[in-house]
Amino acid sequence: MLEPNSNNNMKTAIKDYFNNLSDIIDAESRIASSNKHNPDIGDNREHILINFYNKHLPDRQRAIQGGKILALGGIHSKQMDVIVKNDLFPKFEQNHKTFVLLESVAAAVTVKSFLDTSALEDCLSNIASIPQLDTKTFSLQNSSIRRPELEQEFMKSHPTLVVFAYDGISSTSLDDSMINFYTRNPTIPMNRRPHYIIVNGKYFFHRLTAESKSIDGVLLKADTWTKVELTKELQGIPLSRLIHDVNSYNTFLSCMSLHFHEYLNETYFSQ
Repeated sequence: MLEPNSNNNMKTAIKDYFNNLSDIIDAESRIASSNKHNPDIGDNREHILINFYNKHLPDRQRAIQGGKILALGGIHSKQMDVIVKNDLFPKFEQNHKTFVLLESVAAAVTVKSFLDTSALEDCLSNIASIPQLDTKTFSLQNSSIRRPELEQEFMKSHPTLVVFAYDGISSTSLDDSMINFYTRNPTIPMNRRPHYIIVNGKYFFHRLTAESKSIDGVLLKADTWTKVELTKELQGIPLSRLIHDVNSYNTFLSCMSLHFHEYLNETYFSQ
């Protein structure tokens, strides 16, 4: 027989799951930092996020330890810590930390043990270096009908770009640092600025890609940031959002057309 409060328990199951997961990630990061060998600390903190993604994403995506994101023309990003890939494009995984083709990237994450001004600027610079999609290699279409308006919508929100830290300075100080960085670098396009800046269990920033309303009905414009201070009841929200946003990438896969031959033509036959 079901307990009288079983429905209420099920209503909070997902919330409790992600809240507890935030605690688990915090504990794993503290265990990782107990190893005083710096390269190992970096690898460990990245693998915590890789395991998180791979235990929660659909099979059509897979998180890997990062590398550089390569686009047509030989344009490439700086080093990414964690990359989530779709299953449509070829893989290049013979060597560790090699490259991933831009068209196959569903999310790119920079990971820090502690997020201060210097670390934040490094993360924002890395994310800004990700090339833009080229319509020669990527399109969204139904049957033979191309959907350019859908491509624009897609490029606003994908790939999901994330700064993730296990600890950091106050949210107010971080907000000031972010404003200062983009004031000095105003030409960085909006779709190459993070969708999320997360300090696990403490706070997160979310950049809106479309106009929406807050819980209390305030109109929030697109390309503005919201900041949430995390209480114990809310600490799992950013983790659930990371899965939601990458999962929403799946809705585009059925009409996604990728043209790998353009890379081969450029590599072997262009002058």
